[in-house]
Amino acid sequence: MPAFQKTRDGYWHVRLVLPDRTQLSRTTGSKRKPSVTVIRKMERELAREHAERIAAAVKAAKKRRTRAPADGDLLDRYLLAFAADHSPGDSDSTACRLNLAARALGRNPEAWGLNRVQDFWTAGLNGSAHGRQLRPWSKRNRNLYRQAMDAFLDWCVERGHLEVNPIAFPKTRPLKLPKRLPRWYTEEEVGERLAAARSWDELQVSHGREPWMEFAIRLFLGTGARLQGIAFLKWTKVDLRARKIRVVEKGDKERAIPLAAIAAEALEAVPKSERTGYVVKADRIRARGDGSLARAMKRAGLEYKGMWHTFRHTYASAMIKQGTPLKAVGELLGQDSWQATEIYAHLAEDFLEQEAGRLAYGVEE
Repeated sequence: MPAFQKTRDGYWHVRLVLPDRTQLSRTTGSKRKPSVTVIRKMERELAREHAERIAAAVKAAKKRRTRAPADGDLLDRYLLAFAADHSPGDSDSTACRLNLAARALGRNPEAWGLNRVQDFWTAGLNGSAHGRQLRPWSKRNRNLYRQAMDAFLDWCVERGHLEVNPIAFPKTRPLKLPKRLPRWYTEEEVGERLAAARSWDELQVSHGREPWMEFAIRLFLGTGARLQGIAFLKWTKVDLRARKIRVVEKGDKERAIPLAAIAAEALEAVPKSERTGYVVKADRIRARGDGSLARAMKRAGLEYKGMWHTFRHTYASAMIKQGTPLKAVGELLGQDSWQATEIYAHLAEDFLEQEAGRLAYGVEE
């Protein structure tokens, strides 16, 4: 049954659900409540447009198919291509999710229909995605499965192995997640973690290894970069004269980051003879992500609150507490949307109260 509602500007908006569960919507363009005749007409038009859209996608996929798929498992080939463009942590988590999905749905993506995929997601939320009772997924984990599977199917379509992505028409929506405040470290906690990293580095030196953890933490605190940006940062992307670095992060996008004093001093302290290759020499930060950091904090008896990403939140919170506008913080973090920066808005409340208290009109009482 079509559903319709009035939008804020007074126009009526009609949402239609086709027999294949496809949800289509359109504004009537009128401020009068639509009649049944109008709704039926719109339903036929939208269904026809939807069918034409799928036919165009199938036709385009056939044009891209210039040769038969090479021998080998499509999923394994996709994971190899994915690993070449992403960090080891992202590659491992994506491979784990897709392999578990293939265990339930089969390794042939042609069998991944919309209904089967949705049943798989529902079973995951219930804790029975793989035929036996496991820990139920969180909403965030379900969204990560959806994202990984959708990207794999899109890859198959682009290379002509599938005619159309079965879960892209309609585009499956992620589950709405509850908003949680980010974790960050206070000044005291930052000092404790730098001391713990220094102690860990001393242990590494005693075992004949190069120290790196305190240096890496100072880079995170002084740039607010993501793990991928710092782990794969090379000296050719460091400009100490301009006090900037260029990092490649999400979506293979390169951006420039101005250096705070704590990061600039750490980089300047490195001898010129050692300024080659990766800035952080330890391969384990590129291969294991947060494992070494967790062990270092545990060894020092500190609570392991979050990951390397927590230092990014710490950078943002410190910037806001010193009066930096939210828009500027978002640009420094390289965030594409205002909603991503909005999670730090609560930190600016005290600063805004101080600014409001300064307001004066020069009127004597």
